[in-house]
Amino acid sequence: MPLPIQKRSNEEVREWILEFQKGTDSLDTSTLGLFYTEDATLNYANNETLVGLKSIVNFFEPIFKLLVSMKHTIKDFGVIGEIIYLTCTISYTVANDPENRVIKLPAAAAFRLLGEEEQEETFRKGKVGKEDGEWACLRAFEVYLDPGPLYGRLGEVEKLLQGEGKGA
Repeated sequence: MPLPIQKRSNEEVREWILEFQKGTDSLDTSTLGLFYTEDATLNYANNETLVGLKSIVNFFEPIFKLLVSMKHTIKDFGVIGEIIYLTCTISYTVANDPENRVIKLPAAAAFRLLGEEEQEETFRKGKVGKEDGEWACLRAFEVYLDPGPLYGRLGEVEKLLQGEGKGA
């Protein structure tokens, strides 16, 4: 039976965050189902709310293809009730960037996790990512950042490639 986040130590919460970030940093959307519930929501920057794991995967797939690397570095986190609050720096490198420029963005996030009863119900129904169901407890994820510098670099690289006749 999964142990709810409220009953976890700070080190266990940190491990969950690191595993989540390791999955996203891999730029492999197949890892998302290990953490998000099937009906999870995502609020990313100023985009519309996405509902459902499939929508979340479909959102990240084309973005991940534009990157050669992404790395999250935790600054701080805390748990209040069923919510993990996080501040971090995300370092991106755009695919085909001739300068391999690293774009660093400060970010904040709120991981809204299933409550104890919801987690037990989800576990019983088999709607979990990992075999033991410990990780797939993310019901809503809110990401606060300004992706402008990243999108700007993506545009610059696309123009450079078009100028070289390579296209993006």
